[in-house]
Amino acid sequence: MADCGAEVYTVLEVVIAVTCCLGNVLVIWAVWICGALRQPTFCFIVSLAVADFLVGAVAIPLAVLVDGRVQMPFYGCLFISCMVIMLTQASVHSLLAIAVDRYLRVYIPLSLADNTATHQVATTTCGRLGFESRSGYKGRVKLWHSWAIVAACWVTAAGLGFTPMFGWNNRDSVNSTITCEFLKVIPMSYMVYFNFFGCLLPPMIIMSVLYCYIFCTIAQQLRGGVGRAVKSSAYYMKEQKLAGSLALVLALFAACWLPLHIMNTVKLFGSEVSHIAFYIGILFSHANSAVNPVVYAFKIPKIKKAYKMALTKLLPLNILIRIPQGKEIERSGASEEQEVMANMTAMPDSPAMEPWERVDTMYISIEGTIALASVMGNVLVIVVVSINRALRDATFCFIVSLALADITVGALVIPLAVVISLGLKTQFYTCLFLSCVLLMITQCSILSLLAIAIDRYLRIRIPTRYSITVTQRRARVAAAMCWLSAFVTGLVPMFGWHQSLQGNSSTALIQCQFTSVIRMDYMVYFNFFGWVVIPLTIMTGLYFEIFRVIRRQLNRRAEATSDSSKYYRKELKLAKSLALVLFLFALCWLPIHIMNCISYFCPDCLLPKSAIYVGIFMSHINSALNPLVYAFRIQRFRATLVQIAQRCVLCKAHDPSPCPPGPPPIPEKAIGNL
Repeated sequence: MADCGAEVYTVLEVVIAVTCCLGNVLVIWAVWICGALRQPTFCFIVSLAVADFLVGAVAIPLAVLVDGRVQMPFYGCLFISCMVIMLTQASVHSLLAIAVDRYLRVYIPLSLADNTATHQVATTTCGRLGFESRSGYKGRVKLWHSWAIVAACWVTAAGLGFTPMFGWNNRDSVNSTITCEFLKVIPMSYMVYFNFFGCLLPPMIIMSVLYCYIFCTIAQQLRGGVGRAVKSSAYYMKEQKLAGSLALVLALFAACWLPLHIMNTVKLFGSEVSHIAFYIGILFSHANSAVNPVVYAFKIPKIKKAYKMALTKLLPLNILIRIPQGKEIERSGASEEQEVMANMTAMPDSPAMEPWERVDTMYISIEGTIALASVMGNVLVIVVVSINRALRDATFCFIVSLALADITVGALVIPLAVVISLGLKTQFYTCLFLSCVLLMITQCSILSLLAIAIDRYLRIRIPTRYSITVTQRRARVAAAMCWLSAFVTGLVPMFGWHQSLQGNSSTALIQCQFTSVIRMDYMVYFNFFGWVVIPLTIMTGLYFEIFRVIRRQLNRRAEATSDSSKYYRKELKLAKSLALVLFLFALCWLPIHIMNCISYFCPDCLLPKSAIYVGIFMSHINSALNPLVYAFRIQRFRATLVQIAQRCVLCKAHDPSPCPPGPPPIPEKAIGNL
């Protein structure tokens, strides 16, 4: 796999792994905290979620590891490969258990309905009005039965997955050390005949037959009105919806995993398959583990409500969930199936949210979107700079520093800002430190922009001595100094310039809000006037001087050479792009600082909470805008993006040096015109 493709593959695997872990942890937590979901079906869903979580936490990192990146003993590589196979088997067995459970859910009420007339006399004579409650689905399928089946699924998956450890492998030498690759240790015959034909196709065929039976039976019951002994109409409609959702999970599993297994089969029987296709198949198979939580959220109302309950416990948005009074379920004289249906449908209802609660919820959703865009976009910036050697100059060293700060905004600052906005109970200095981290990253972005402006100014003022004065090493030292200065200035409140302690106790719990620990005079005088306004003023002056010098040089066309003119035109384009980055930074950050000034100089002036949220959004969204500016305004950056798309997405042949070189050196004749 080419270096570019390997980097893109690794980045996509990391994104899928994080999504798998977060989504399936939410599934497990939702089932755990909500008693209405502790039923046999959801035991198997939890088992599937655990398998999907382990795909993200274990299988994907191991899959990247066994992609020819490390050398290790043969059996070490074989064990890692077997772990990946085992998790696949656990997912298949969990899906099969879900299908069998849904089949029993439909079949048992029908059998009871057929036998009700036969046993009615005996039931009435013995006074057993709860015949169904002991013989129905709930009476036959106990919770401990489900957990025992879950354990059996995992034990069976481990036995099947570790079969290669007992001899069905590509062993050449017991003590050999190899470059660990999956197909170097796992025979393709095992993957096709045993894993695909034996352990994947039969369960999928069985599951397909079961779901076909379920849908046909439910359709027949709803159409014919059979089964009135168990009040089946509403019951079967709910079963149809849930079965449809779980069948969708099965269909997605097949759609994601079959391409890879089909490619394995094609390769075994002698045909060649491209490496790109194999890697796409691997990504599809791993992405399946990230899709299931989304299906649960949109297709299963009970899990959707449980998600809300889980998020409410994690994020105290004051959105209380409770069972309204007067909606207790009447159980006297109800059949067992009615009781089960009542348990399944008796999810707590959420009262209407106040307007400010809706603002909080929308705020968190928008912040999550901005965080994802910031991380993905700026990771792409760093990948582009690392690939294109023509971009590895001092200017792009500072651009990478700015991209790292923007990644930190998405990965750290925005989550911390959300946590602080929720007013969690924490110790004073813990809340103060979290608030200082937000300030550090802002300072780092400003100082990186200042370093870029100074670099462009030196590029214009000393063009002949620039390459000697501004070296890669000095640029990296300057970037490190920017981060160090940002840490020092951001941590100033930790050394005393903060709000006074309540009750003179640093261990007492407070409601963590930014303004409850950070003094507004620090934010206005030190942070805004000292470390925002002054650097912005300096940068504005530098860019004005840059444009003035470039315009003056371009206006002297009669004296300037064509090389000099070309040089300054390129510098003008790049300076405009970087000045646009500065303008967007000022546009996005000034509103929140201006509101801080209003709050400090006019304590009686009440700012709408929505206005504060908009200011926070604008400050955070700035981190997601910079990659767009680079892509649309910097030609060398855009050319590298096109190169990545051609090499790694479209799989086209490429020129080894597709990116245009940097500006040419200025000839001696042009030097005299400076």
